[in-house]
Amino acid sequence: MNNIKCRLSECLNVARNSLNEIEIEDIEFASFAQQNINKTVSQMLSLNNSPPPEHSMYHIDCIPCKSYWVENTQDLILYMALGTQSRTIIVPKNGWMIRNDIIIN
Repeated sequence: MNNIKCRLSECLNVARNSLNEIEIEDIEFASFAQQNINKTVSQMLSLNNSPPPEHSMYHIDCIPCKSYWVENTQDLILYMALGTQSRTIIVPKNGWMIRNDIIIN
């Protein structure tokens, strides 16, 4: 997975050490960002002939996703891969926040 961070750094012209991994389960999305994510995931599932989730508000749970927040901009980078497809979504800092109900160990 370190290879993903390296590729994202190169493709997006972001310093590798400014990409900070965050668990997708710890993130809450604004509605506009969630809609964009759901649309992208639905497209990926349809191209892969996978059925869309039935009652899930968060379609992103259906496919592997790595997420990183960018230190300088506070943007969130989502990298999703399914079969031979991969997509990167950049969520601006006003489109996401850390959930307030998480427990830190």
